[in-house]
Amino acid sequence: GRLLDHGPIEETTDDFWTMVVEQDVKAVVMLCDLVEDMMPKCAKYFPFGLGETFETRGFVVEAKAADRAGSGVERRVLEVRPRDGPGEPRRVSHFFYDSWPDHGTPDSPESMVELAGLVRSRHGGDRVVVHCSAGIGRTGTFCMIDIVLRRVLGSERALGPGDAEAVRLVHVLRELRSKRLGMVQTPEQFLFAHGAVVLGLRRAATTTTATT
Repeated sequence: GRLLDHGPIEETTDDFWTMVVEQDVKAVVMLCDLVEDMMPKCAKYFPFGLGETFETRGFVVEAKAADRAGSGVERRVLEVRPRDGPGEPRRVSHFFYDSWPDHGTPDSPESMVELAGLVRSRHGGDRVVVHCSAGIGRTGTFCMIDIVLRRVLGSERALGPGDAEAVRLVHVLRELRSKRLGMVQTPEQFLFAHGAVVLGLRRAATTTTATT
């Protein structure tokens, strides 16, 4: 499943990692930068450099691996362990995409299709936290793309007419807004999600055709 959230602030970084541990989260998708247009959007809650650590009241977070995965995506493997006391360390994948302007859309849907594919291939059925700054515009748009592509491409059976409603973007948007108000803030974001879904399905169809 997907857990939709706003970006942590300095006072809630420990709460964020508590949620990750308690909910057995396997990956985090971050869709905002720490500062945008000189305005703070999200507190730093993880280490950037390989081997560096970030500490909260209850946890030590260490970057065990870091690379660039696709267009504008920084991927890290973070080890989260209790600062004091018992508890097993756990590994969490972190996908950081900082080229998405607030209230806007990325320049091209290709980067979102790549990011959704990375998350789907590695964490399709896992619990994944998705956040931007407020947790509604960019987060909602990415989740629309992710949900539809997972329902179509991740299905083990051929989809039929009865499945049409479940993969319609308007229906998915209603689903998201029933759980979190304000998801997807602008018509441009909705249209961007539509374009990304079409691109993702076309790429998948091309790949399938090439391998058969």
